[in-house]
Amino acid sequence: IAGTEVHFDYDEQDTTFVVERVASLVASSPRTGPLDYAIVRLARDTGRKPLIIARAGLTALANGGDRPSVNIIQHPEGSAKKVACRNNLVTRIDGSDIWYFTDTMAGSSGSPVFDDRWRVVALHKKWDFVTGVTYQGKDTAWVNVGTQMRAIIEDLSQKQQAALLGQLVLG
Repeated sequence: IAGTEVHFDYDEQDTTFVVERVASLVASSPRTGPLDYAIVRLARDTGRKPLIIARAGLTALANGGDRPSVNIIQHPEGSAKKVACRNNLVTRIDGSDIWYFTDTMAGSSGSPVFDDRWRVVALHKKWDFVTGVTYQGKDTAWVNVGTQMRAIIEDLSQKQQAALLGQLVLG
């Protein structure tokens, strides 16, 4: 954690952004475990409005029902902001994970995955190989995977992180 920085307002390449130092690691899960998350505390309050985290997870897809869409704001490999909106359907929900067709680029792990109300429903963590999945009329071999925020909230609760949970903006 020592020396870690967070960059804000990095919206375009070759632009000035705000740099904030990370003061500490507040909570985390094993990187190789099913959740793969880390929560850090910045060295100072930025005065920025926090993202709203979805308290409830996405639920199992109903037979023939509408598939939820998700959107991602990412900074692939530390580059400028990229936003993936629309045509980003969830294809599978299983326990703590969701699988979705959103465009992401390498190095986007940790990016927030939003629902259409712009609540964070998951953290993007990887792509995965799949078989027998069709998207927009074509067979596909790759989907993205994110950890549902509901699972992270449950993990924090089990770790008795009540003070931290009280600081999160849940919606």
